[in-house]
Amino acid sequence: MFSKLFGKKSILEELKEHPICKSYNKLAFTVEKGKEKKAFLSPEIQTCFNSGWFSEQDFKDWMNGTGKIVKGNTVEEKEKVWNYAKFVSENEFGWMIPIYIDYFDLILDDQCDELKYYMDKELKTALIITPENKKIIIGKILGKITNEYCENLKHSFNLWNIKKDFNEEVLGVKTALYFLGCGYLGACNTPVDISNLSWATDLSFCKAYYKYLVEKKTNFPDFDFIKNL
Repeated sequence: MFSKLFGKKSILEELKEHPICKSYNKLAFTVEKGKEKKAFLSPEIQTCFNSGWFSEQDFKDWMNGTGKIVKGNTVEEKEKVWNYAKFVSENEFGWMIPIYIDYFDLILDDQCDELKYYMDKELKTALIITPENKKIIIGKILGKITNEYCENLKHSFNLWNIKKDFNEEVLGVKTALYFLGCGYLGACNTPVDISNLSWATDLSFCKAYYKYLVEKKTNFPDFDFIKNL
């Protein structure tokens, strides 16, 4: 009440407006007799932040990128975690990069020049499927789509619309590849290999997004550290 009367925001009000420190649950302080008041936190960016019961000072520290809530054992580690949390907050699909970056080489976006096409002509050099080159076929086709969507991302004001368009387009691509005997439609949340078309198309979009951020000269956090948290 006094904070409202004198125009001073409470810690919970400040948290609601913070660009990084977001909670899945509604925060409310509880007080046990003889103990410090605390609130339970389930943070949105759980890669970076701890869940649990925390004091008002803990939440103040959190908003400054320090303290118990921020993961890491040293000041340097907490700074790396905070930089990643900031990156994810500013870039809609940035959370995907640590998950997929180790597999980017499977998308052959630098080997698909022969896939240049003209609407009124057949391909001069068609891709021929053999038992040995199925993964290369998938990599080149998704590489072509990766390059196209990198360009689309650069010219869009709504990246979620681009992601929606991508999902709709690759549904047909996945289906065609599947019926041509190239790959299967497995779970998309487990890194395996490019034959898993559900996972591979997510990989393709992530690489397109990463290339888009590189061209924007984005400052990247330490992904290797984040992958090992």
